[in-house]
Amino acid sequence: MVVVDVGKIFKSLEEKMYSINFDKNRFCIYDDGRYISGGSFSLWEGGPDYILIMSIYDSLINLCEGVMYSFCEIVKINPSEYLLDYNPLLQEDENERIARHHTENMIFRTSTIWGMLAQFCNQLWGAGYEIDSIYVRKFFERESKHEAHCGFSKKVINYFDEEDSVETDQEIWKGNHQYVEEYRNAMTHRLSPSSVIISKETNDLRPPVVFLLKRVIEDYVQSISFFDVILDEFNSELRKGKKVQPPGFEPG
Repeated sequence: MVVVDVGKIFKSLEEKMYSINFDKNRFCIYDDGRYISGGSFSLWEGGPDYILIMSIYDSLINLCEGVMYSFCEIVKINPSEYLLDYNPLLQEDENERIARHHTENMIFRTSTIWGMLAQFCNQLWGAGYEIDSIYVRKFFERESKHEAHCGFSKKVINYFDEEDSVETDQEIWKGNHQYVEEYRNAMTHRLSPSSVIISKETNDLRPPVVFLLKRVIEDYVQSISFFDVILDEFNSELRKGKKVQPPGFEPG
């Protein structure tokens, strides 16, 4: 049984959330003040489609901004006070309902970020999968058999397969991704996990919001950590590759 200090958890989660920053212009290309937002070209021979890479990165930023917005909305209602009185057998009060709504929003966005990671790797590695046929786990399982990509892919799969382990409230819990994915699947394929269901078919108690929030934020932070690694790989490949001049640019 984990003794939860809600105030300390939120301070720790806030630090994690505010530690994530992105350069919005990282992949922007300007030509005499004009923003290139269409077309298809690479920056080095054999490199990925730069416009697709830029689009994935822009989508990542949009998703992260949504995650941060939801977190800030949760903080506004001062959950460190009301969550201490949590009782899964009682109907949700307004504060808990709002907090759960925004936490579930974060779950969907974080799940999409994992998809963006696979899409980015697919383009960078030239894996050749169609955009609409990539399933995150299957993608990294297949790429883990590719010598050049096995190191990163195996780390992702190992994280997905972590055994569930909830230690102290100040430590990073294990099995966060699997827990969050199961919760998301329950939201889309079964009865709402935010409801209390006690029947001959199932016994489901609504998890406290702070428990769910800690899970999803730690999964979110891990997804961004993997993204940082693959963005560094992109920069490395850009430095090594034989440069190709983008369309509309003249050598300086």
